[in-house]
Amino acid sequence: MPDKREKVSAWTKRLVSDLIVIERKRIRVVILAEKLRRLEPCTIVQVIDEICRKAEERAPGYQEALFALIDIPAITGILGYPKMSEIYLSSKEMGCERVTRLLSNPPSRKKRYSEYDFVEGQEQEQKTLGEKRSIAKGFKKDTLDRLIYDPDPHVIRNLLNNPRITERDVLKAASKRPVSEEILTEIFNNKKWAERYSIKRALVMNPYTPTRLALGLVNFMLVQDLKEISKDGTLHKMVRGAAEDLLKK
Repeated sequence: MPDKREKVSAWTKRLVSDLIVIERKRIRVVILAEKLRRLEPCTIVQVIDEICRKAEERAPGYQEALFALIDIPAITGILGYPKMSEIYLSSKEMGCERVTRLLSNPPSRKKRYSEYDFVEGQEQEQKTLGEKRSIAKGFKKDTLDRLIYDPDPHVIRNLLNNPRITERDVLKAASKRPVSEEILTEIFNNKKWAERYSIKRALVMNPYTPTRLALGLVNFMLVQDLKEISKDGTLHKMVRGAAEDLLKK
């Protein structure tokens, strides 16, 4: 008879097979959370660890599952804080470092504003919030370019869904410093852009990115970028440590 680890591996494989046929990220996250909710915390830890391990090995489908798993706030909304706390404590007791790291959310590593160059587009501040949100849906590229630096998450959300916006534009927003965590989370939540490697890399390399997101996204980085991340003193030590661990493996 198969032991528990083999059963968990087989169950996780079926879960991943169910997830990869779902195109919309938000639905994928909901289904993942609903399936995990039926399990005991210690089993959930084993499933998450299996997804992380297989994703590190670039096993087909597991990186897509990990990408859904990174959305911890959405999963917490379904499982509830008490159960998420149990999962986190179980991961600590079981010594599952991958899971503990993924569920951690220490403050992001930020630099003082004075250490960054002034960014363009500040004249847009004279417009009302409603005007900027409307403009972000428009087609005047020069205006859209300036709105990339807007501090309102709703404006950025509209921009990300605008067909005139390019990957280069999104990279500007993802690389901006200083920037609010809400803006970077909007970029992560946008399926079209967040699935592109260049955007994932920009989010990991930005010290303003919520640490829980950076810790999840670091699993997608290529070796040359892991080396850079592991040595980047502006990033959170947990992100650098995760990159070092992946390089060793």
